[in-house]
Amino acid sequence: MLPAGKSLRTLREKLGLTMRDVDISSSRMAEKYRNEEFAIPPSRLSDIETKGVLPSIFRLYTLAVIYRRDLRELLAWYGVDMNNMAADLGMISPPRSHVSESLSGLGSVQVPICLDPGFNEERTANKVVEGAWRSEYERPIYFVETRDGHTCCWCTMRRDDLILQPHPLSPVQIRVLRHPQEAEIIGQVVGVAMKLTEWQAFGSSPSSKAQAALN
Repeated sequence: MLPAGKSLRTLREKLGLTMRDVDISSSRMAEKYRNEEFAIPPSRLSDIETKGVLPSIFRLYTLAVIYRRDLRELLAWYGVDMNNMAADLGMISPPRSHVSESLSGLGSVQVPICLDPGFNEERTANKVVEGAWRSEYERPIYFVETRDGHTCCWCTMRRDDLILQPHPLSPVQIRVLRHPQEAEIIGQVVGVAMKLTEWQAFGSSPSSKAQAALN
């Protein structure tokens, strides 16, 4: 892959734009947003293209607009690939759970195109691991199939019983089911990235919320 600066220069020349053209267009951007950081003088553009000077987020946005390219593509030229965000989220675990919208703007997410040769689909983590967990964040979460459907929760085995334990703040009650007749562990949850719908209090319904609003 070409260095970012050289790629920008190649793209500019392909579009038939001179440095002066970029200067004029970027000045309009700066005027629109009342921020001179969006402006790219010819001397600064030359440094970006030939000397490896890193453009600011404002100027990189300006270049994306002028060159009609996706900002994520330009970021990738500088080694910031937004498609890696899904995988990178697993590197850091905040101490408190929260709703994440970090993936909502991504057009695509990279997934493995092949599996580890040592992976055996018949040997998943389908056994409850017992241990002295220092916190709830260390305790493994399991994906369990029951007669009523599927659920994710903490689990404990007591002889032939599988105890399904939800989070202490969850309104769901602890359940004790026969294993494997009534419940079976499919595997261990190692990561979740999903978009949640509008939050709704347990036991409430859209109609009750609407009635409360009228009152």
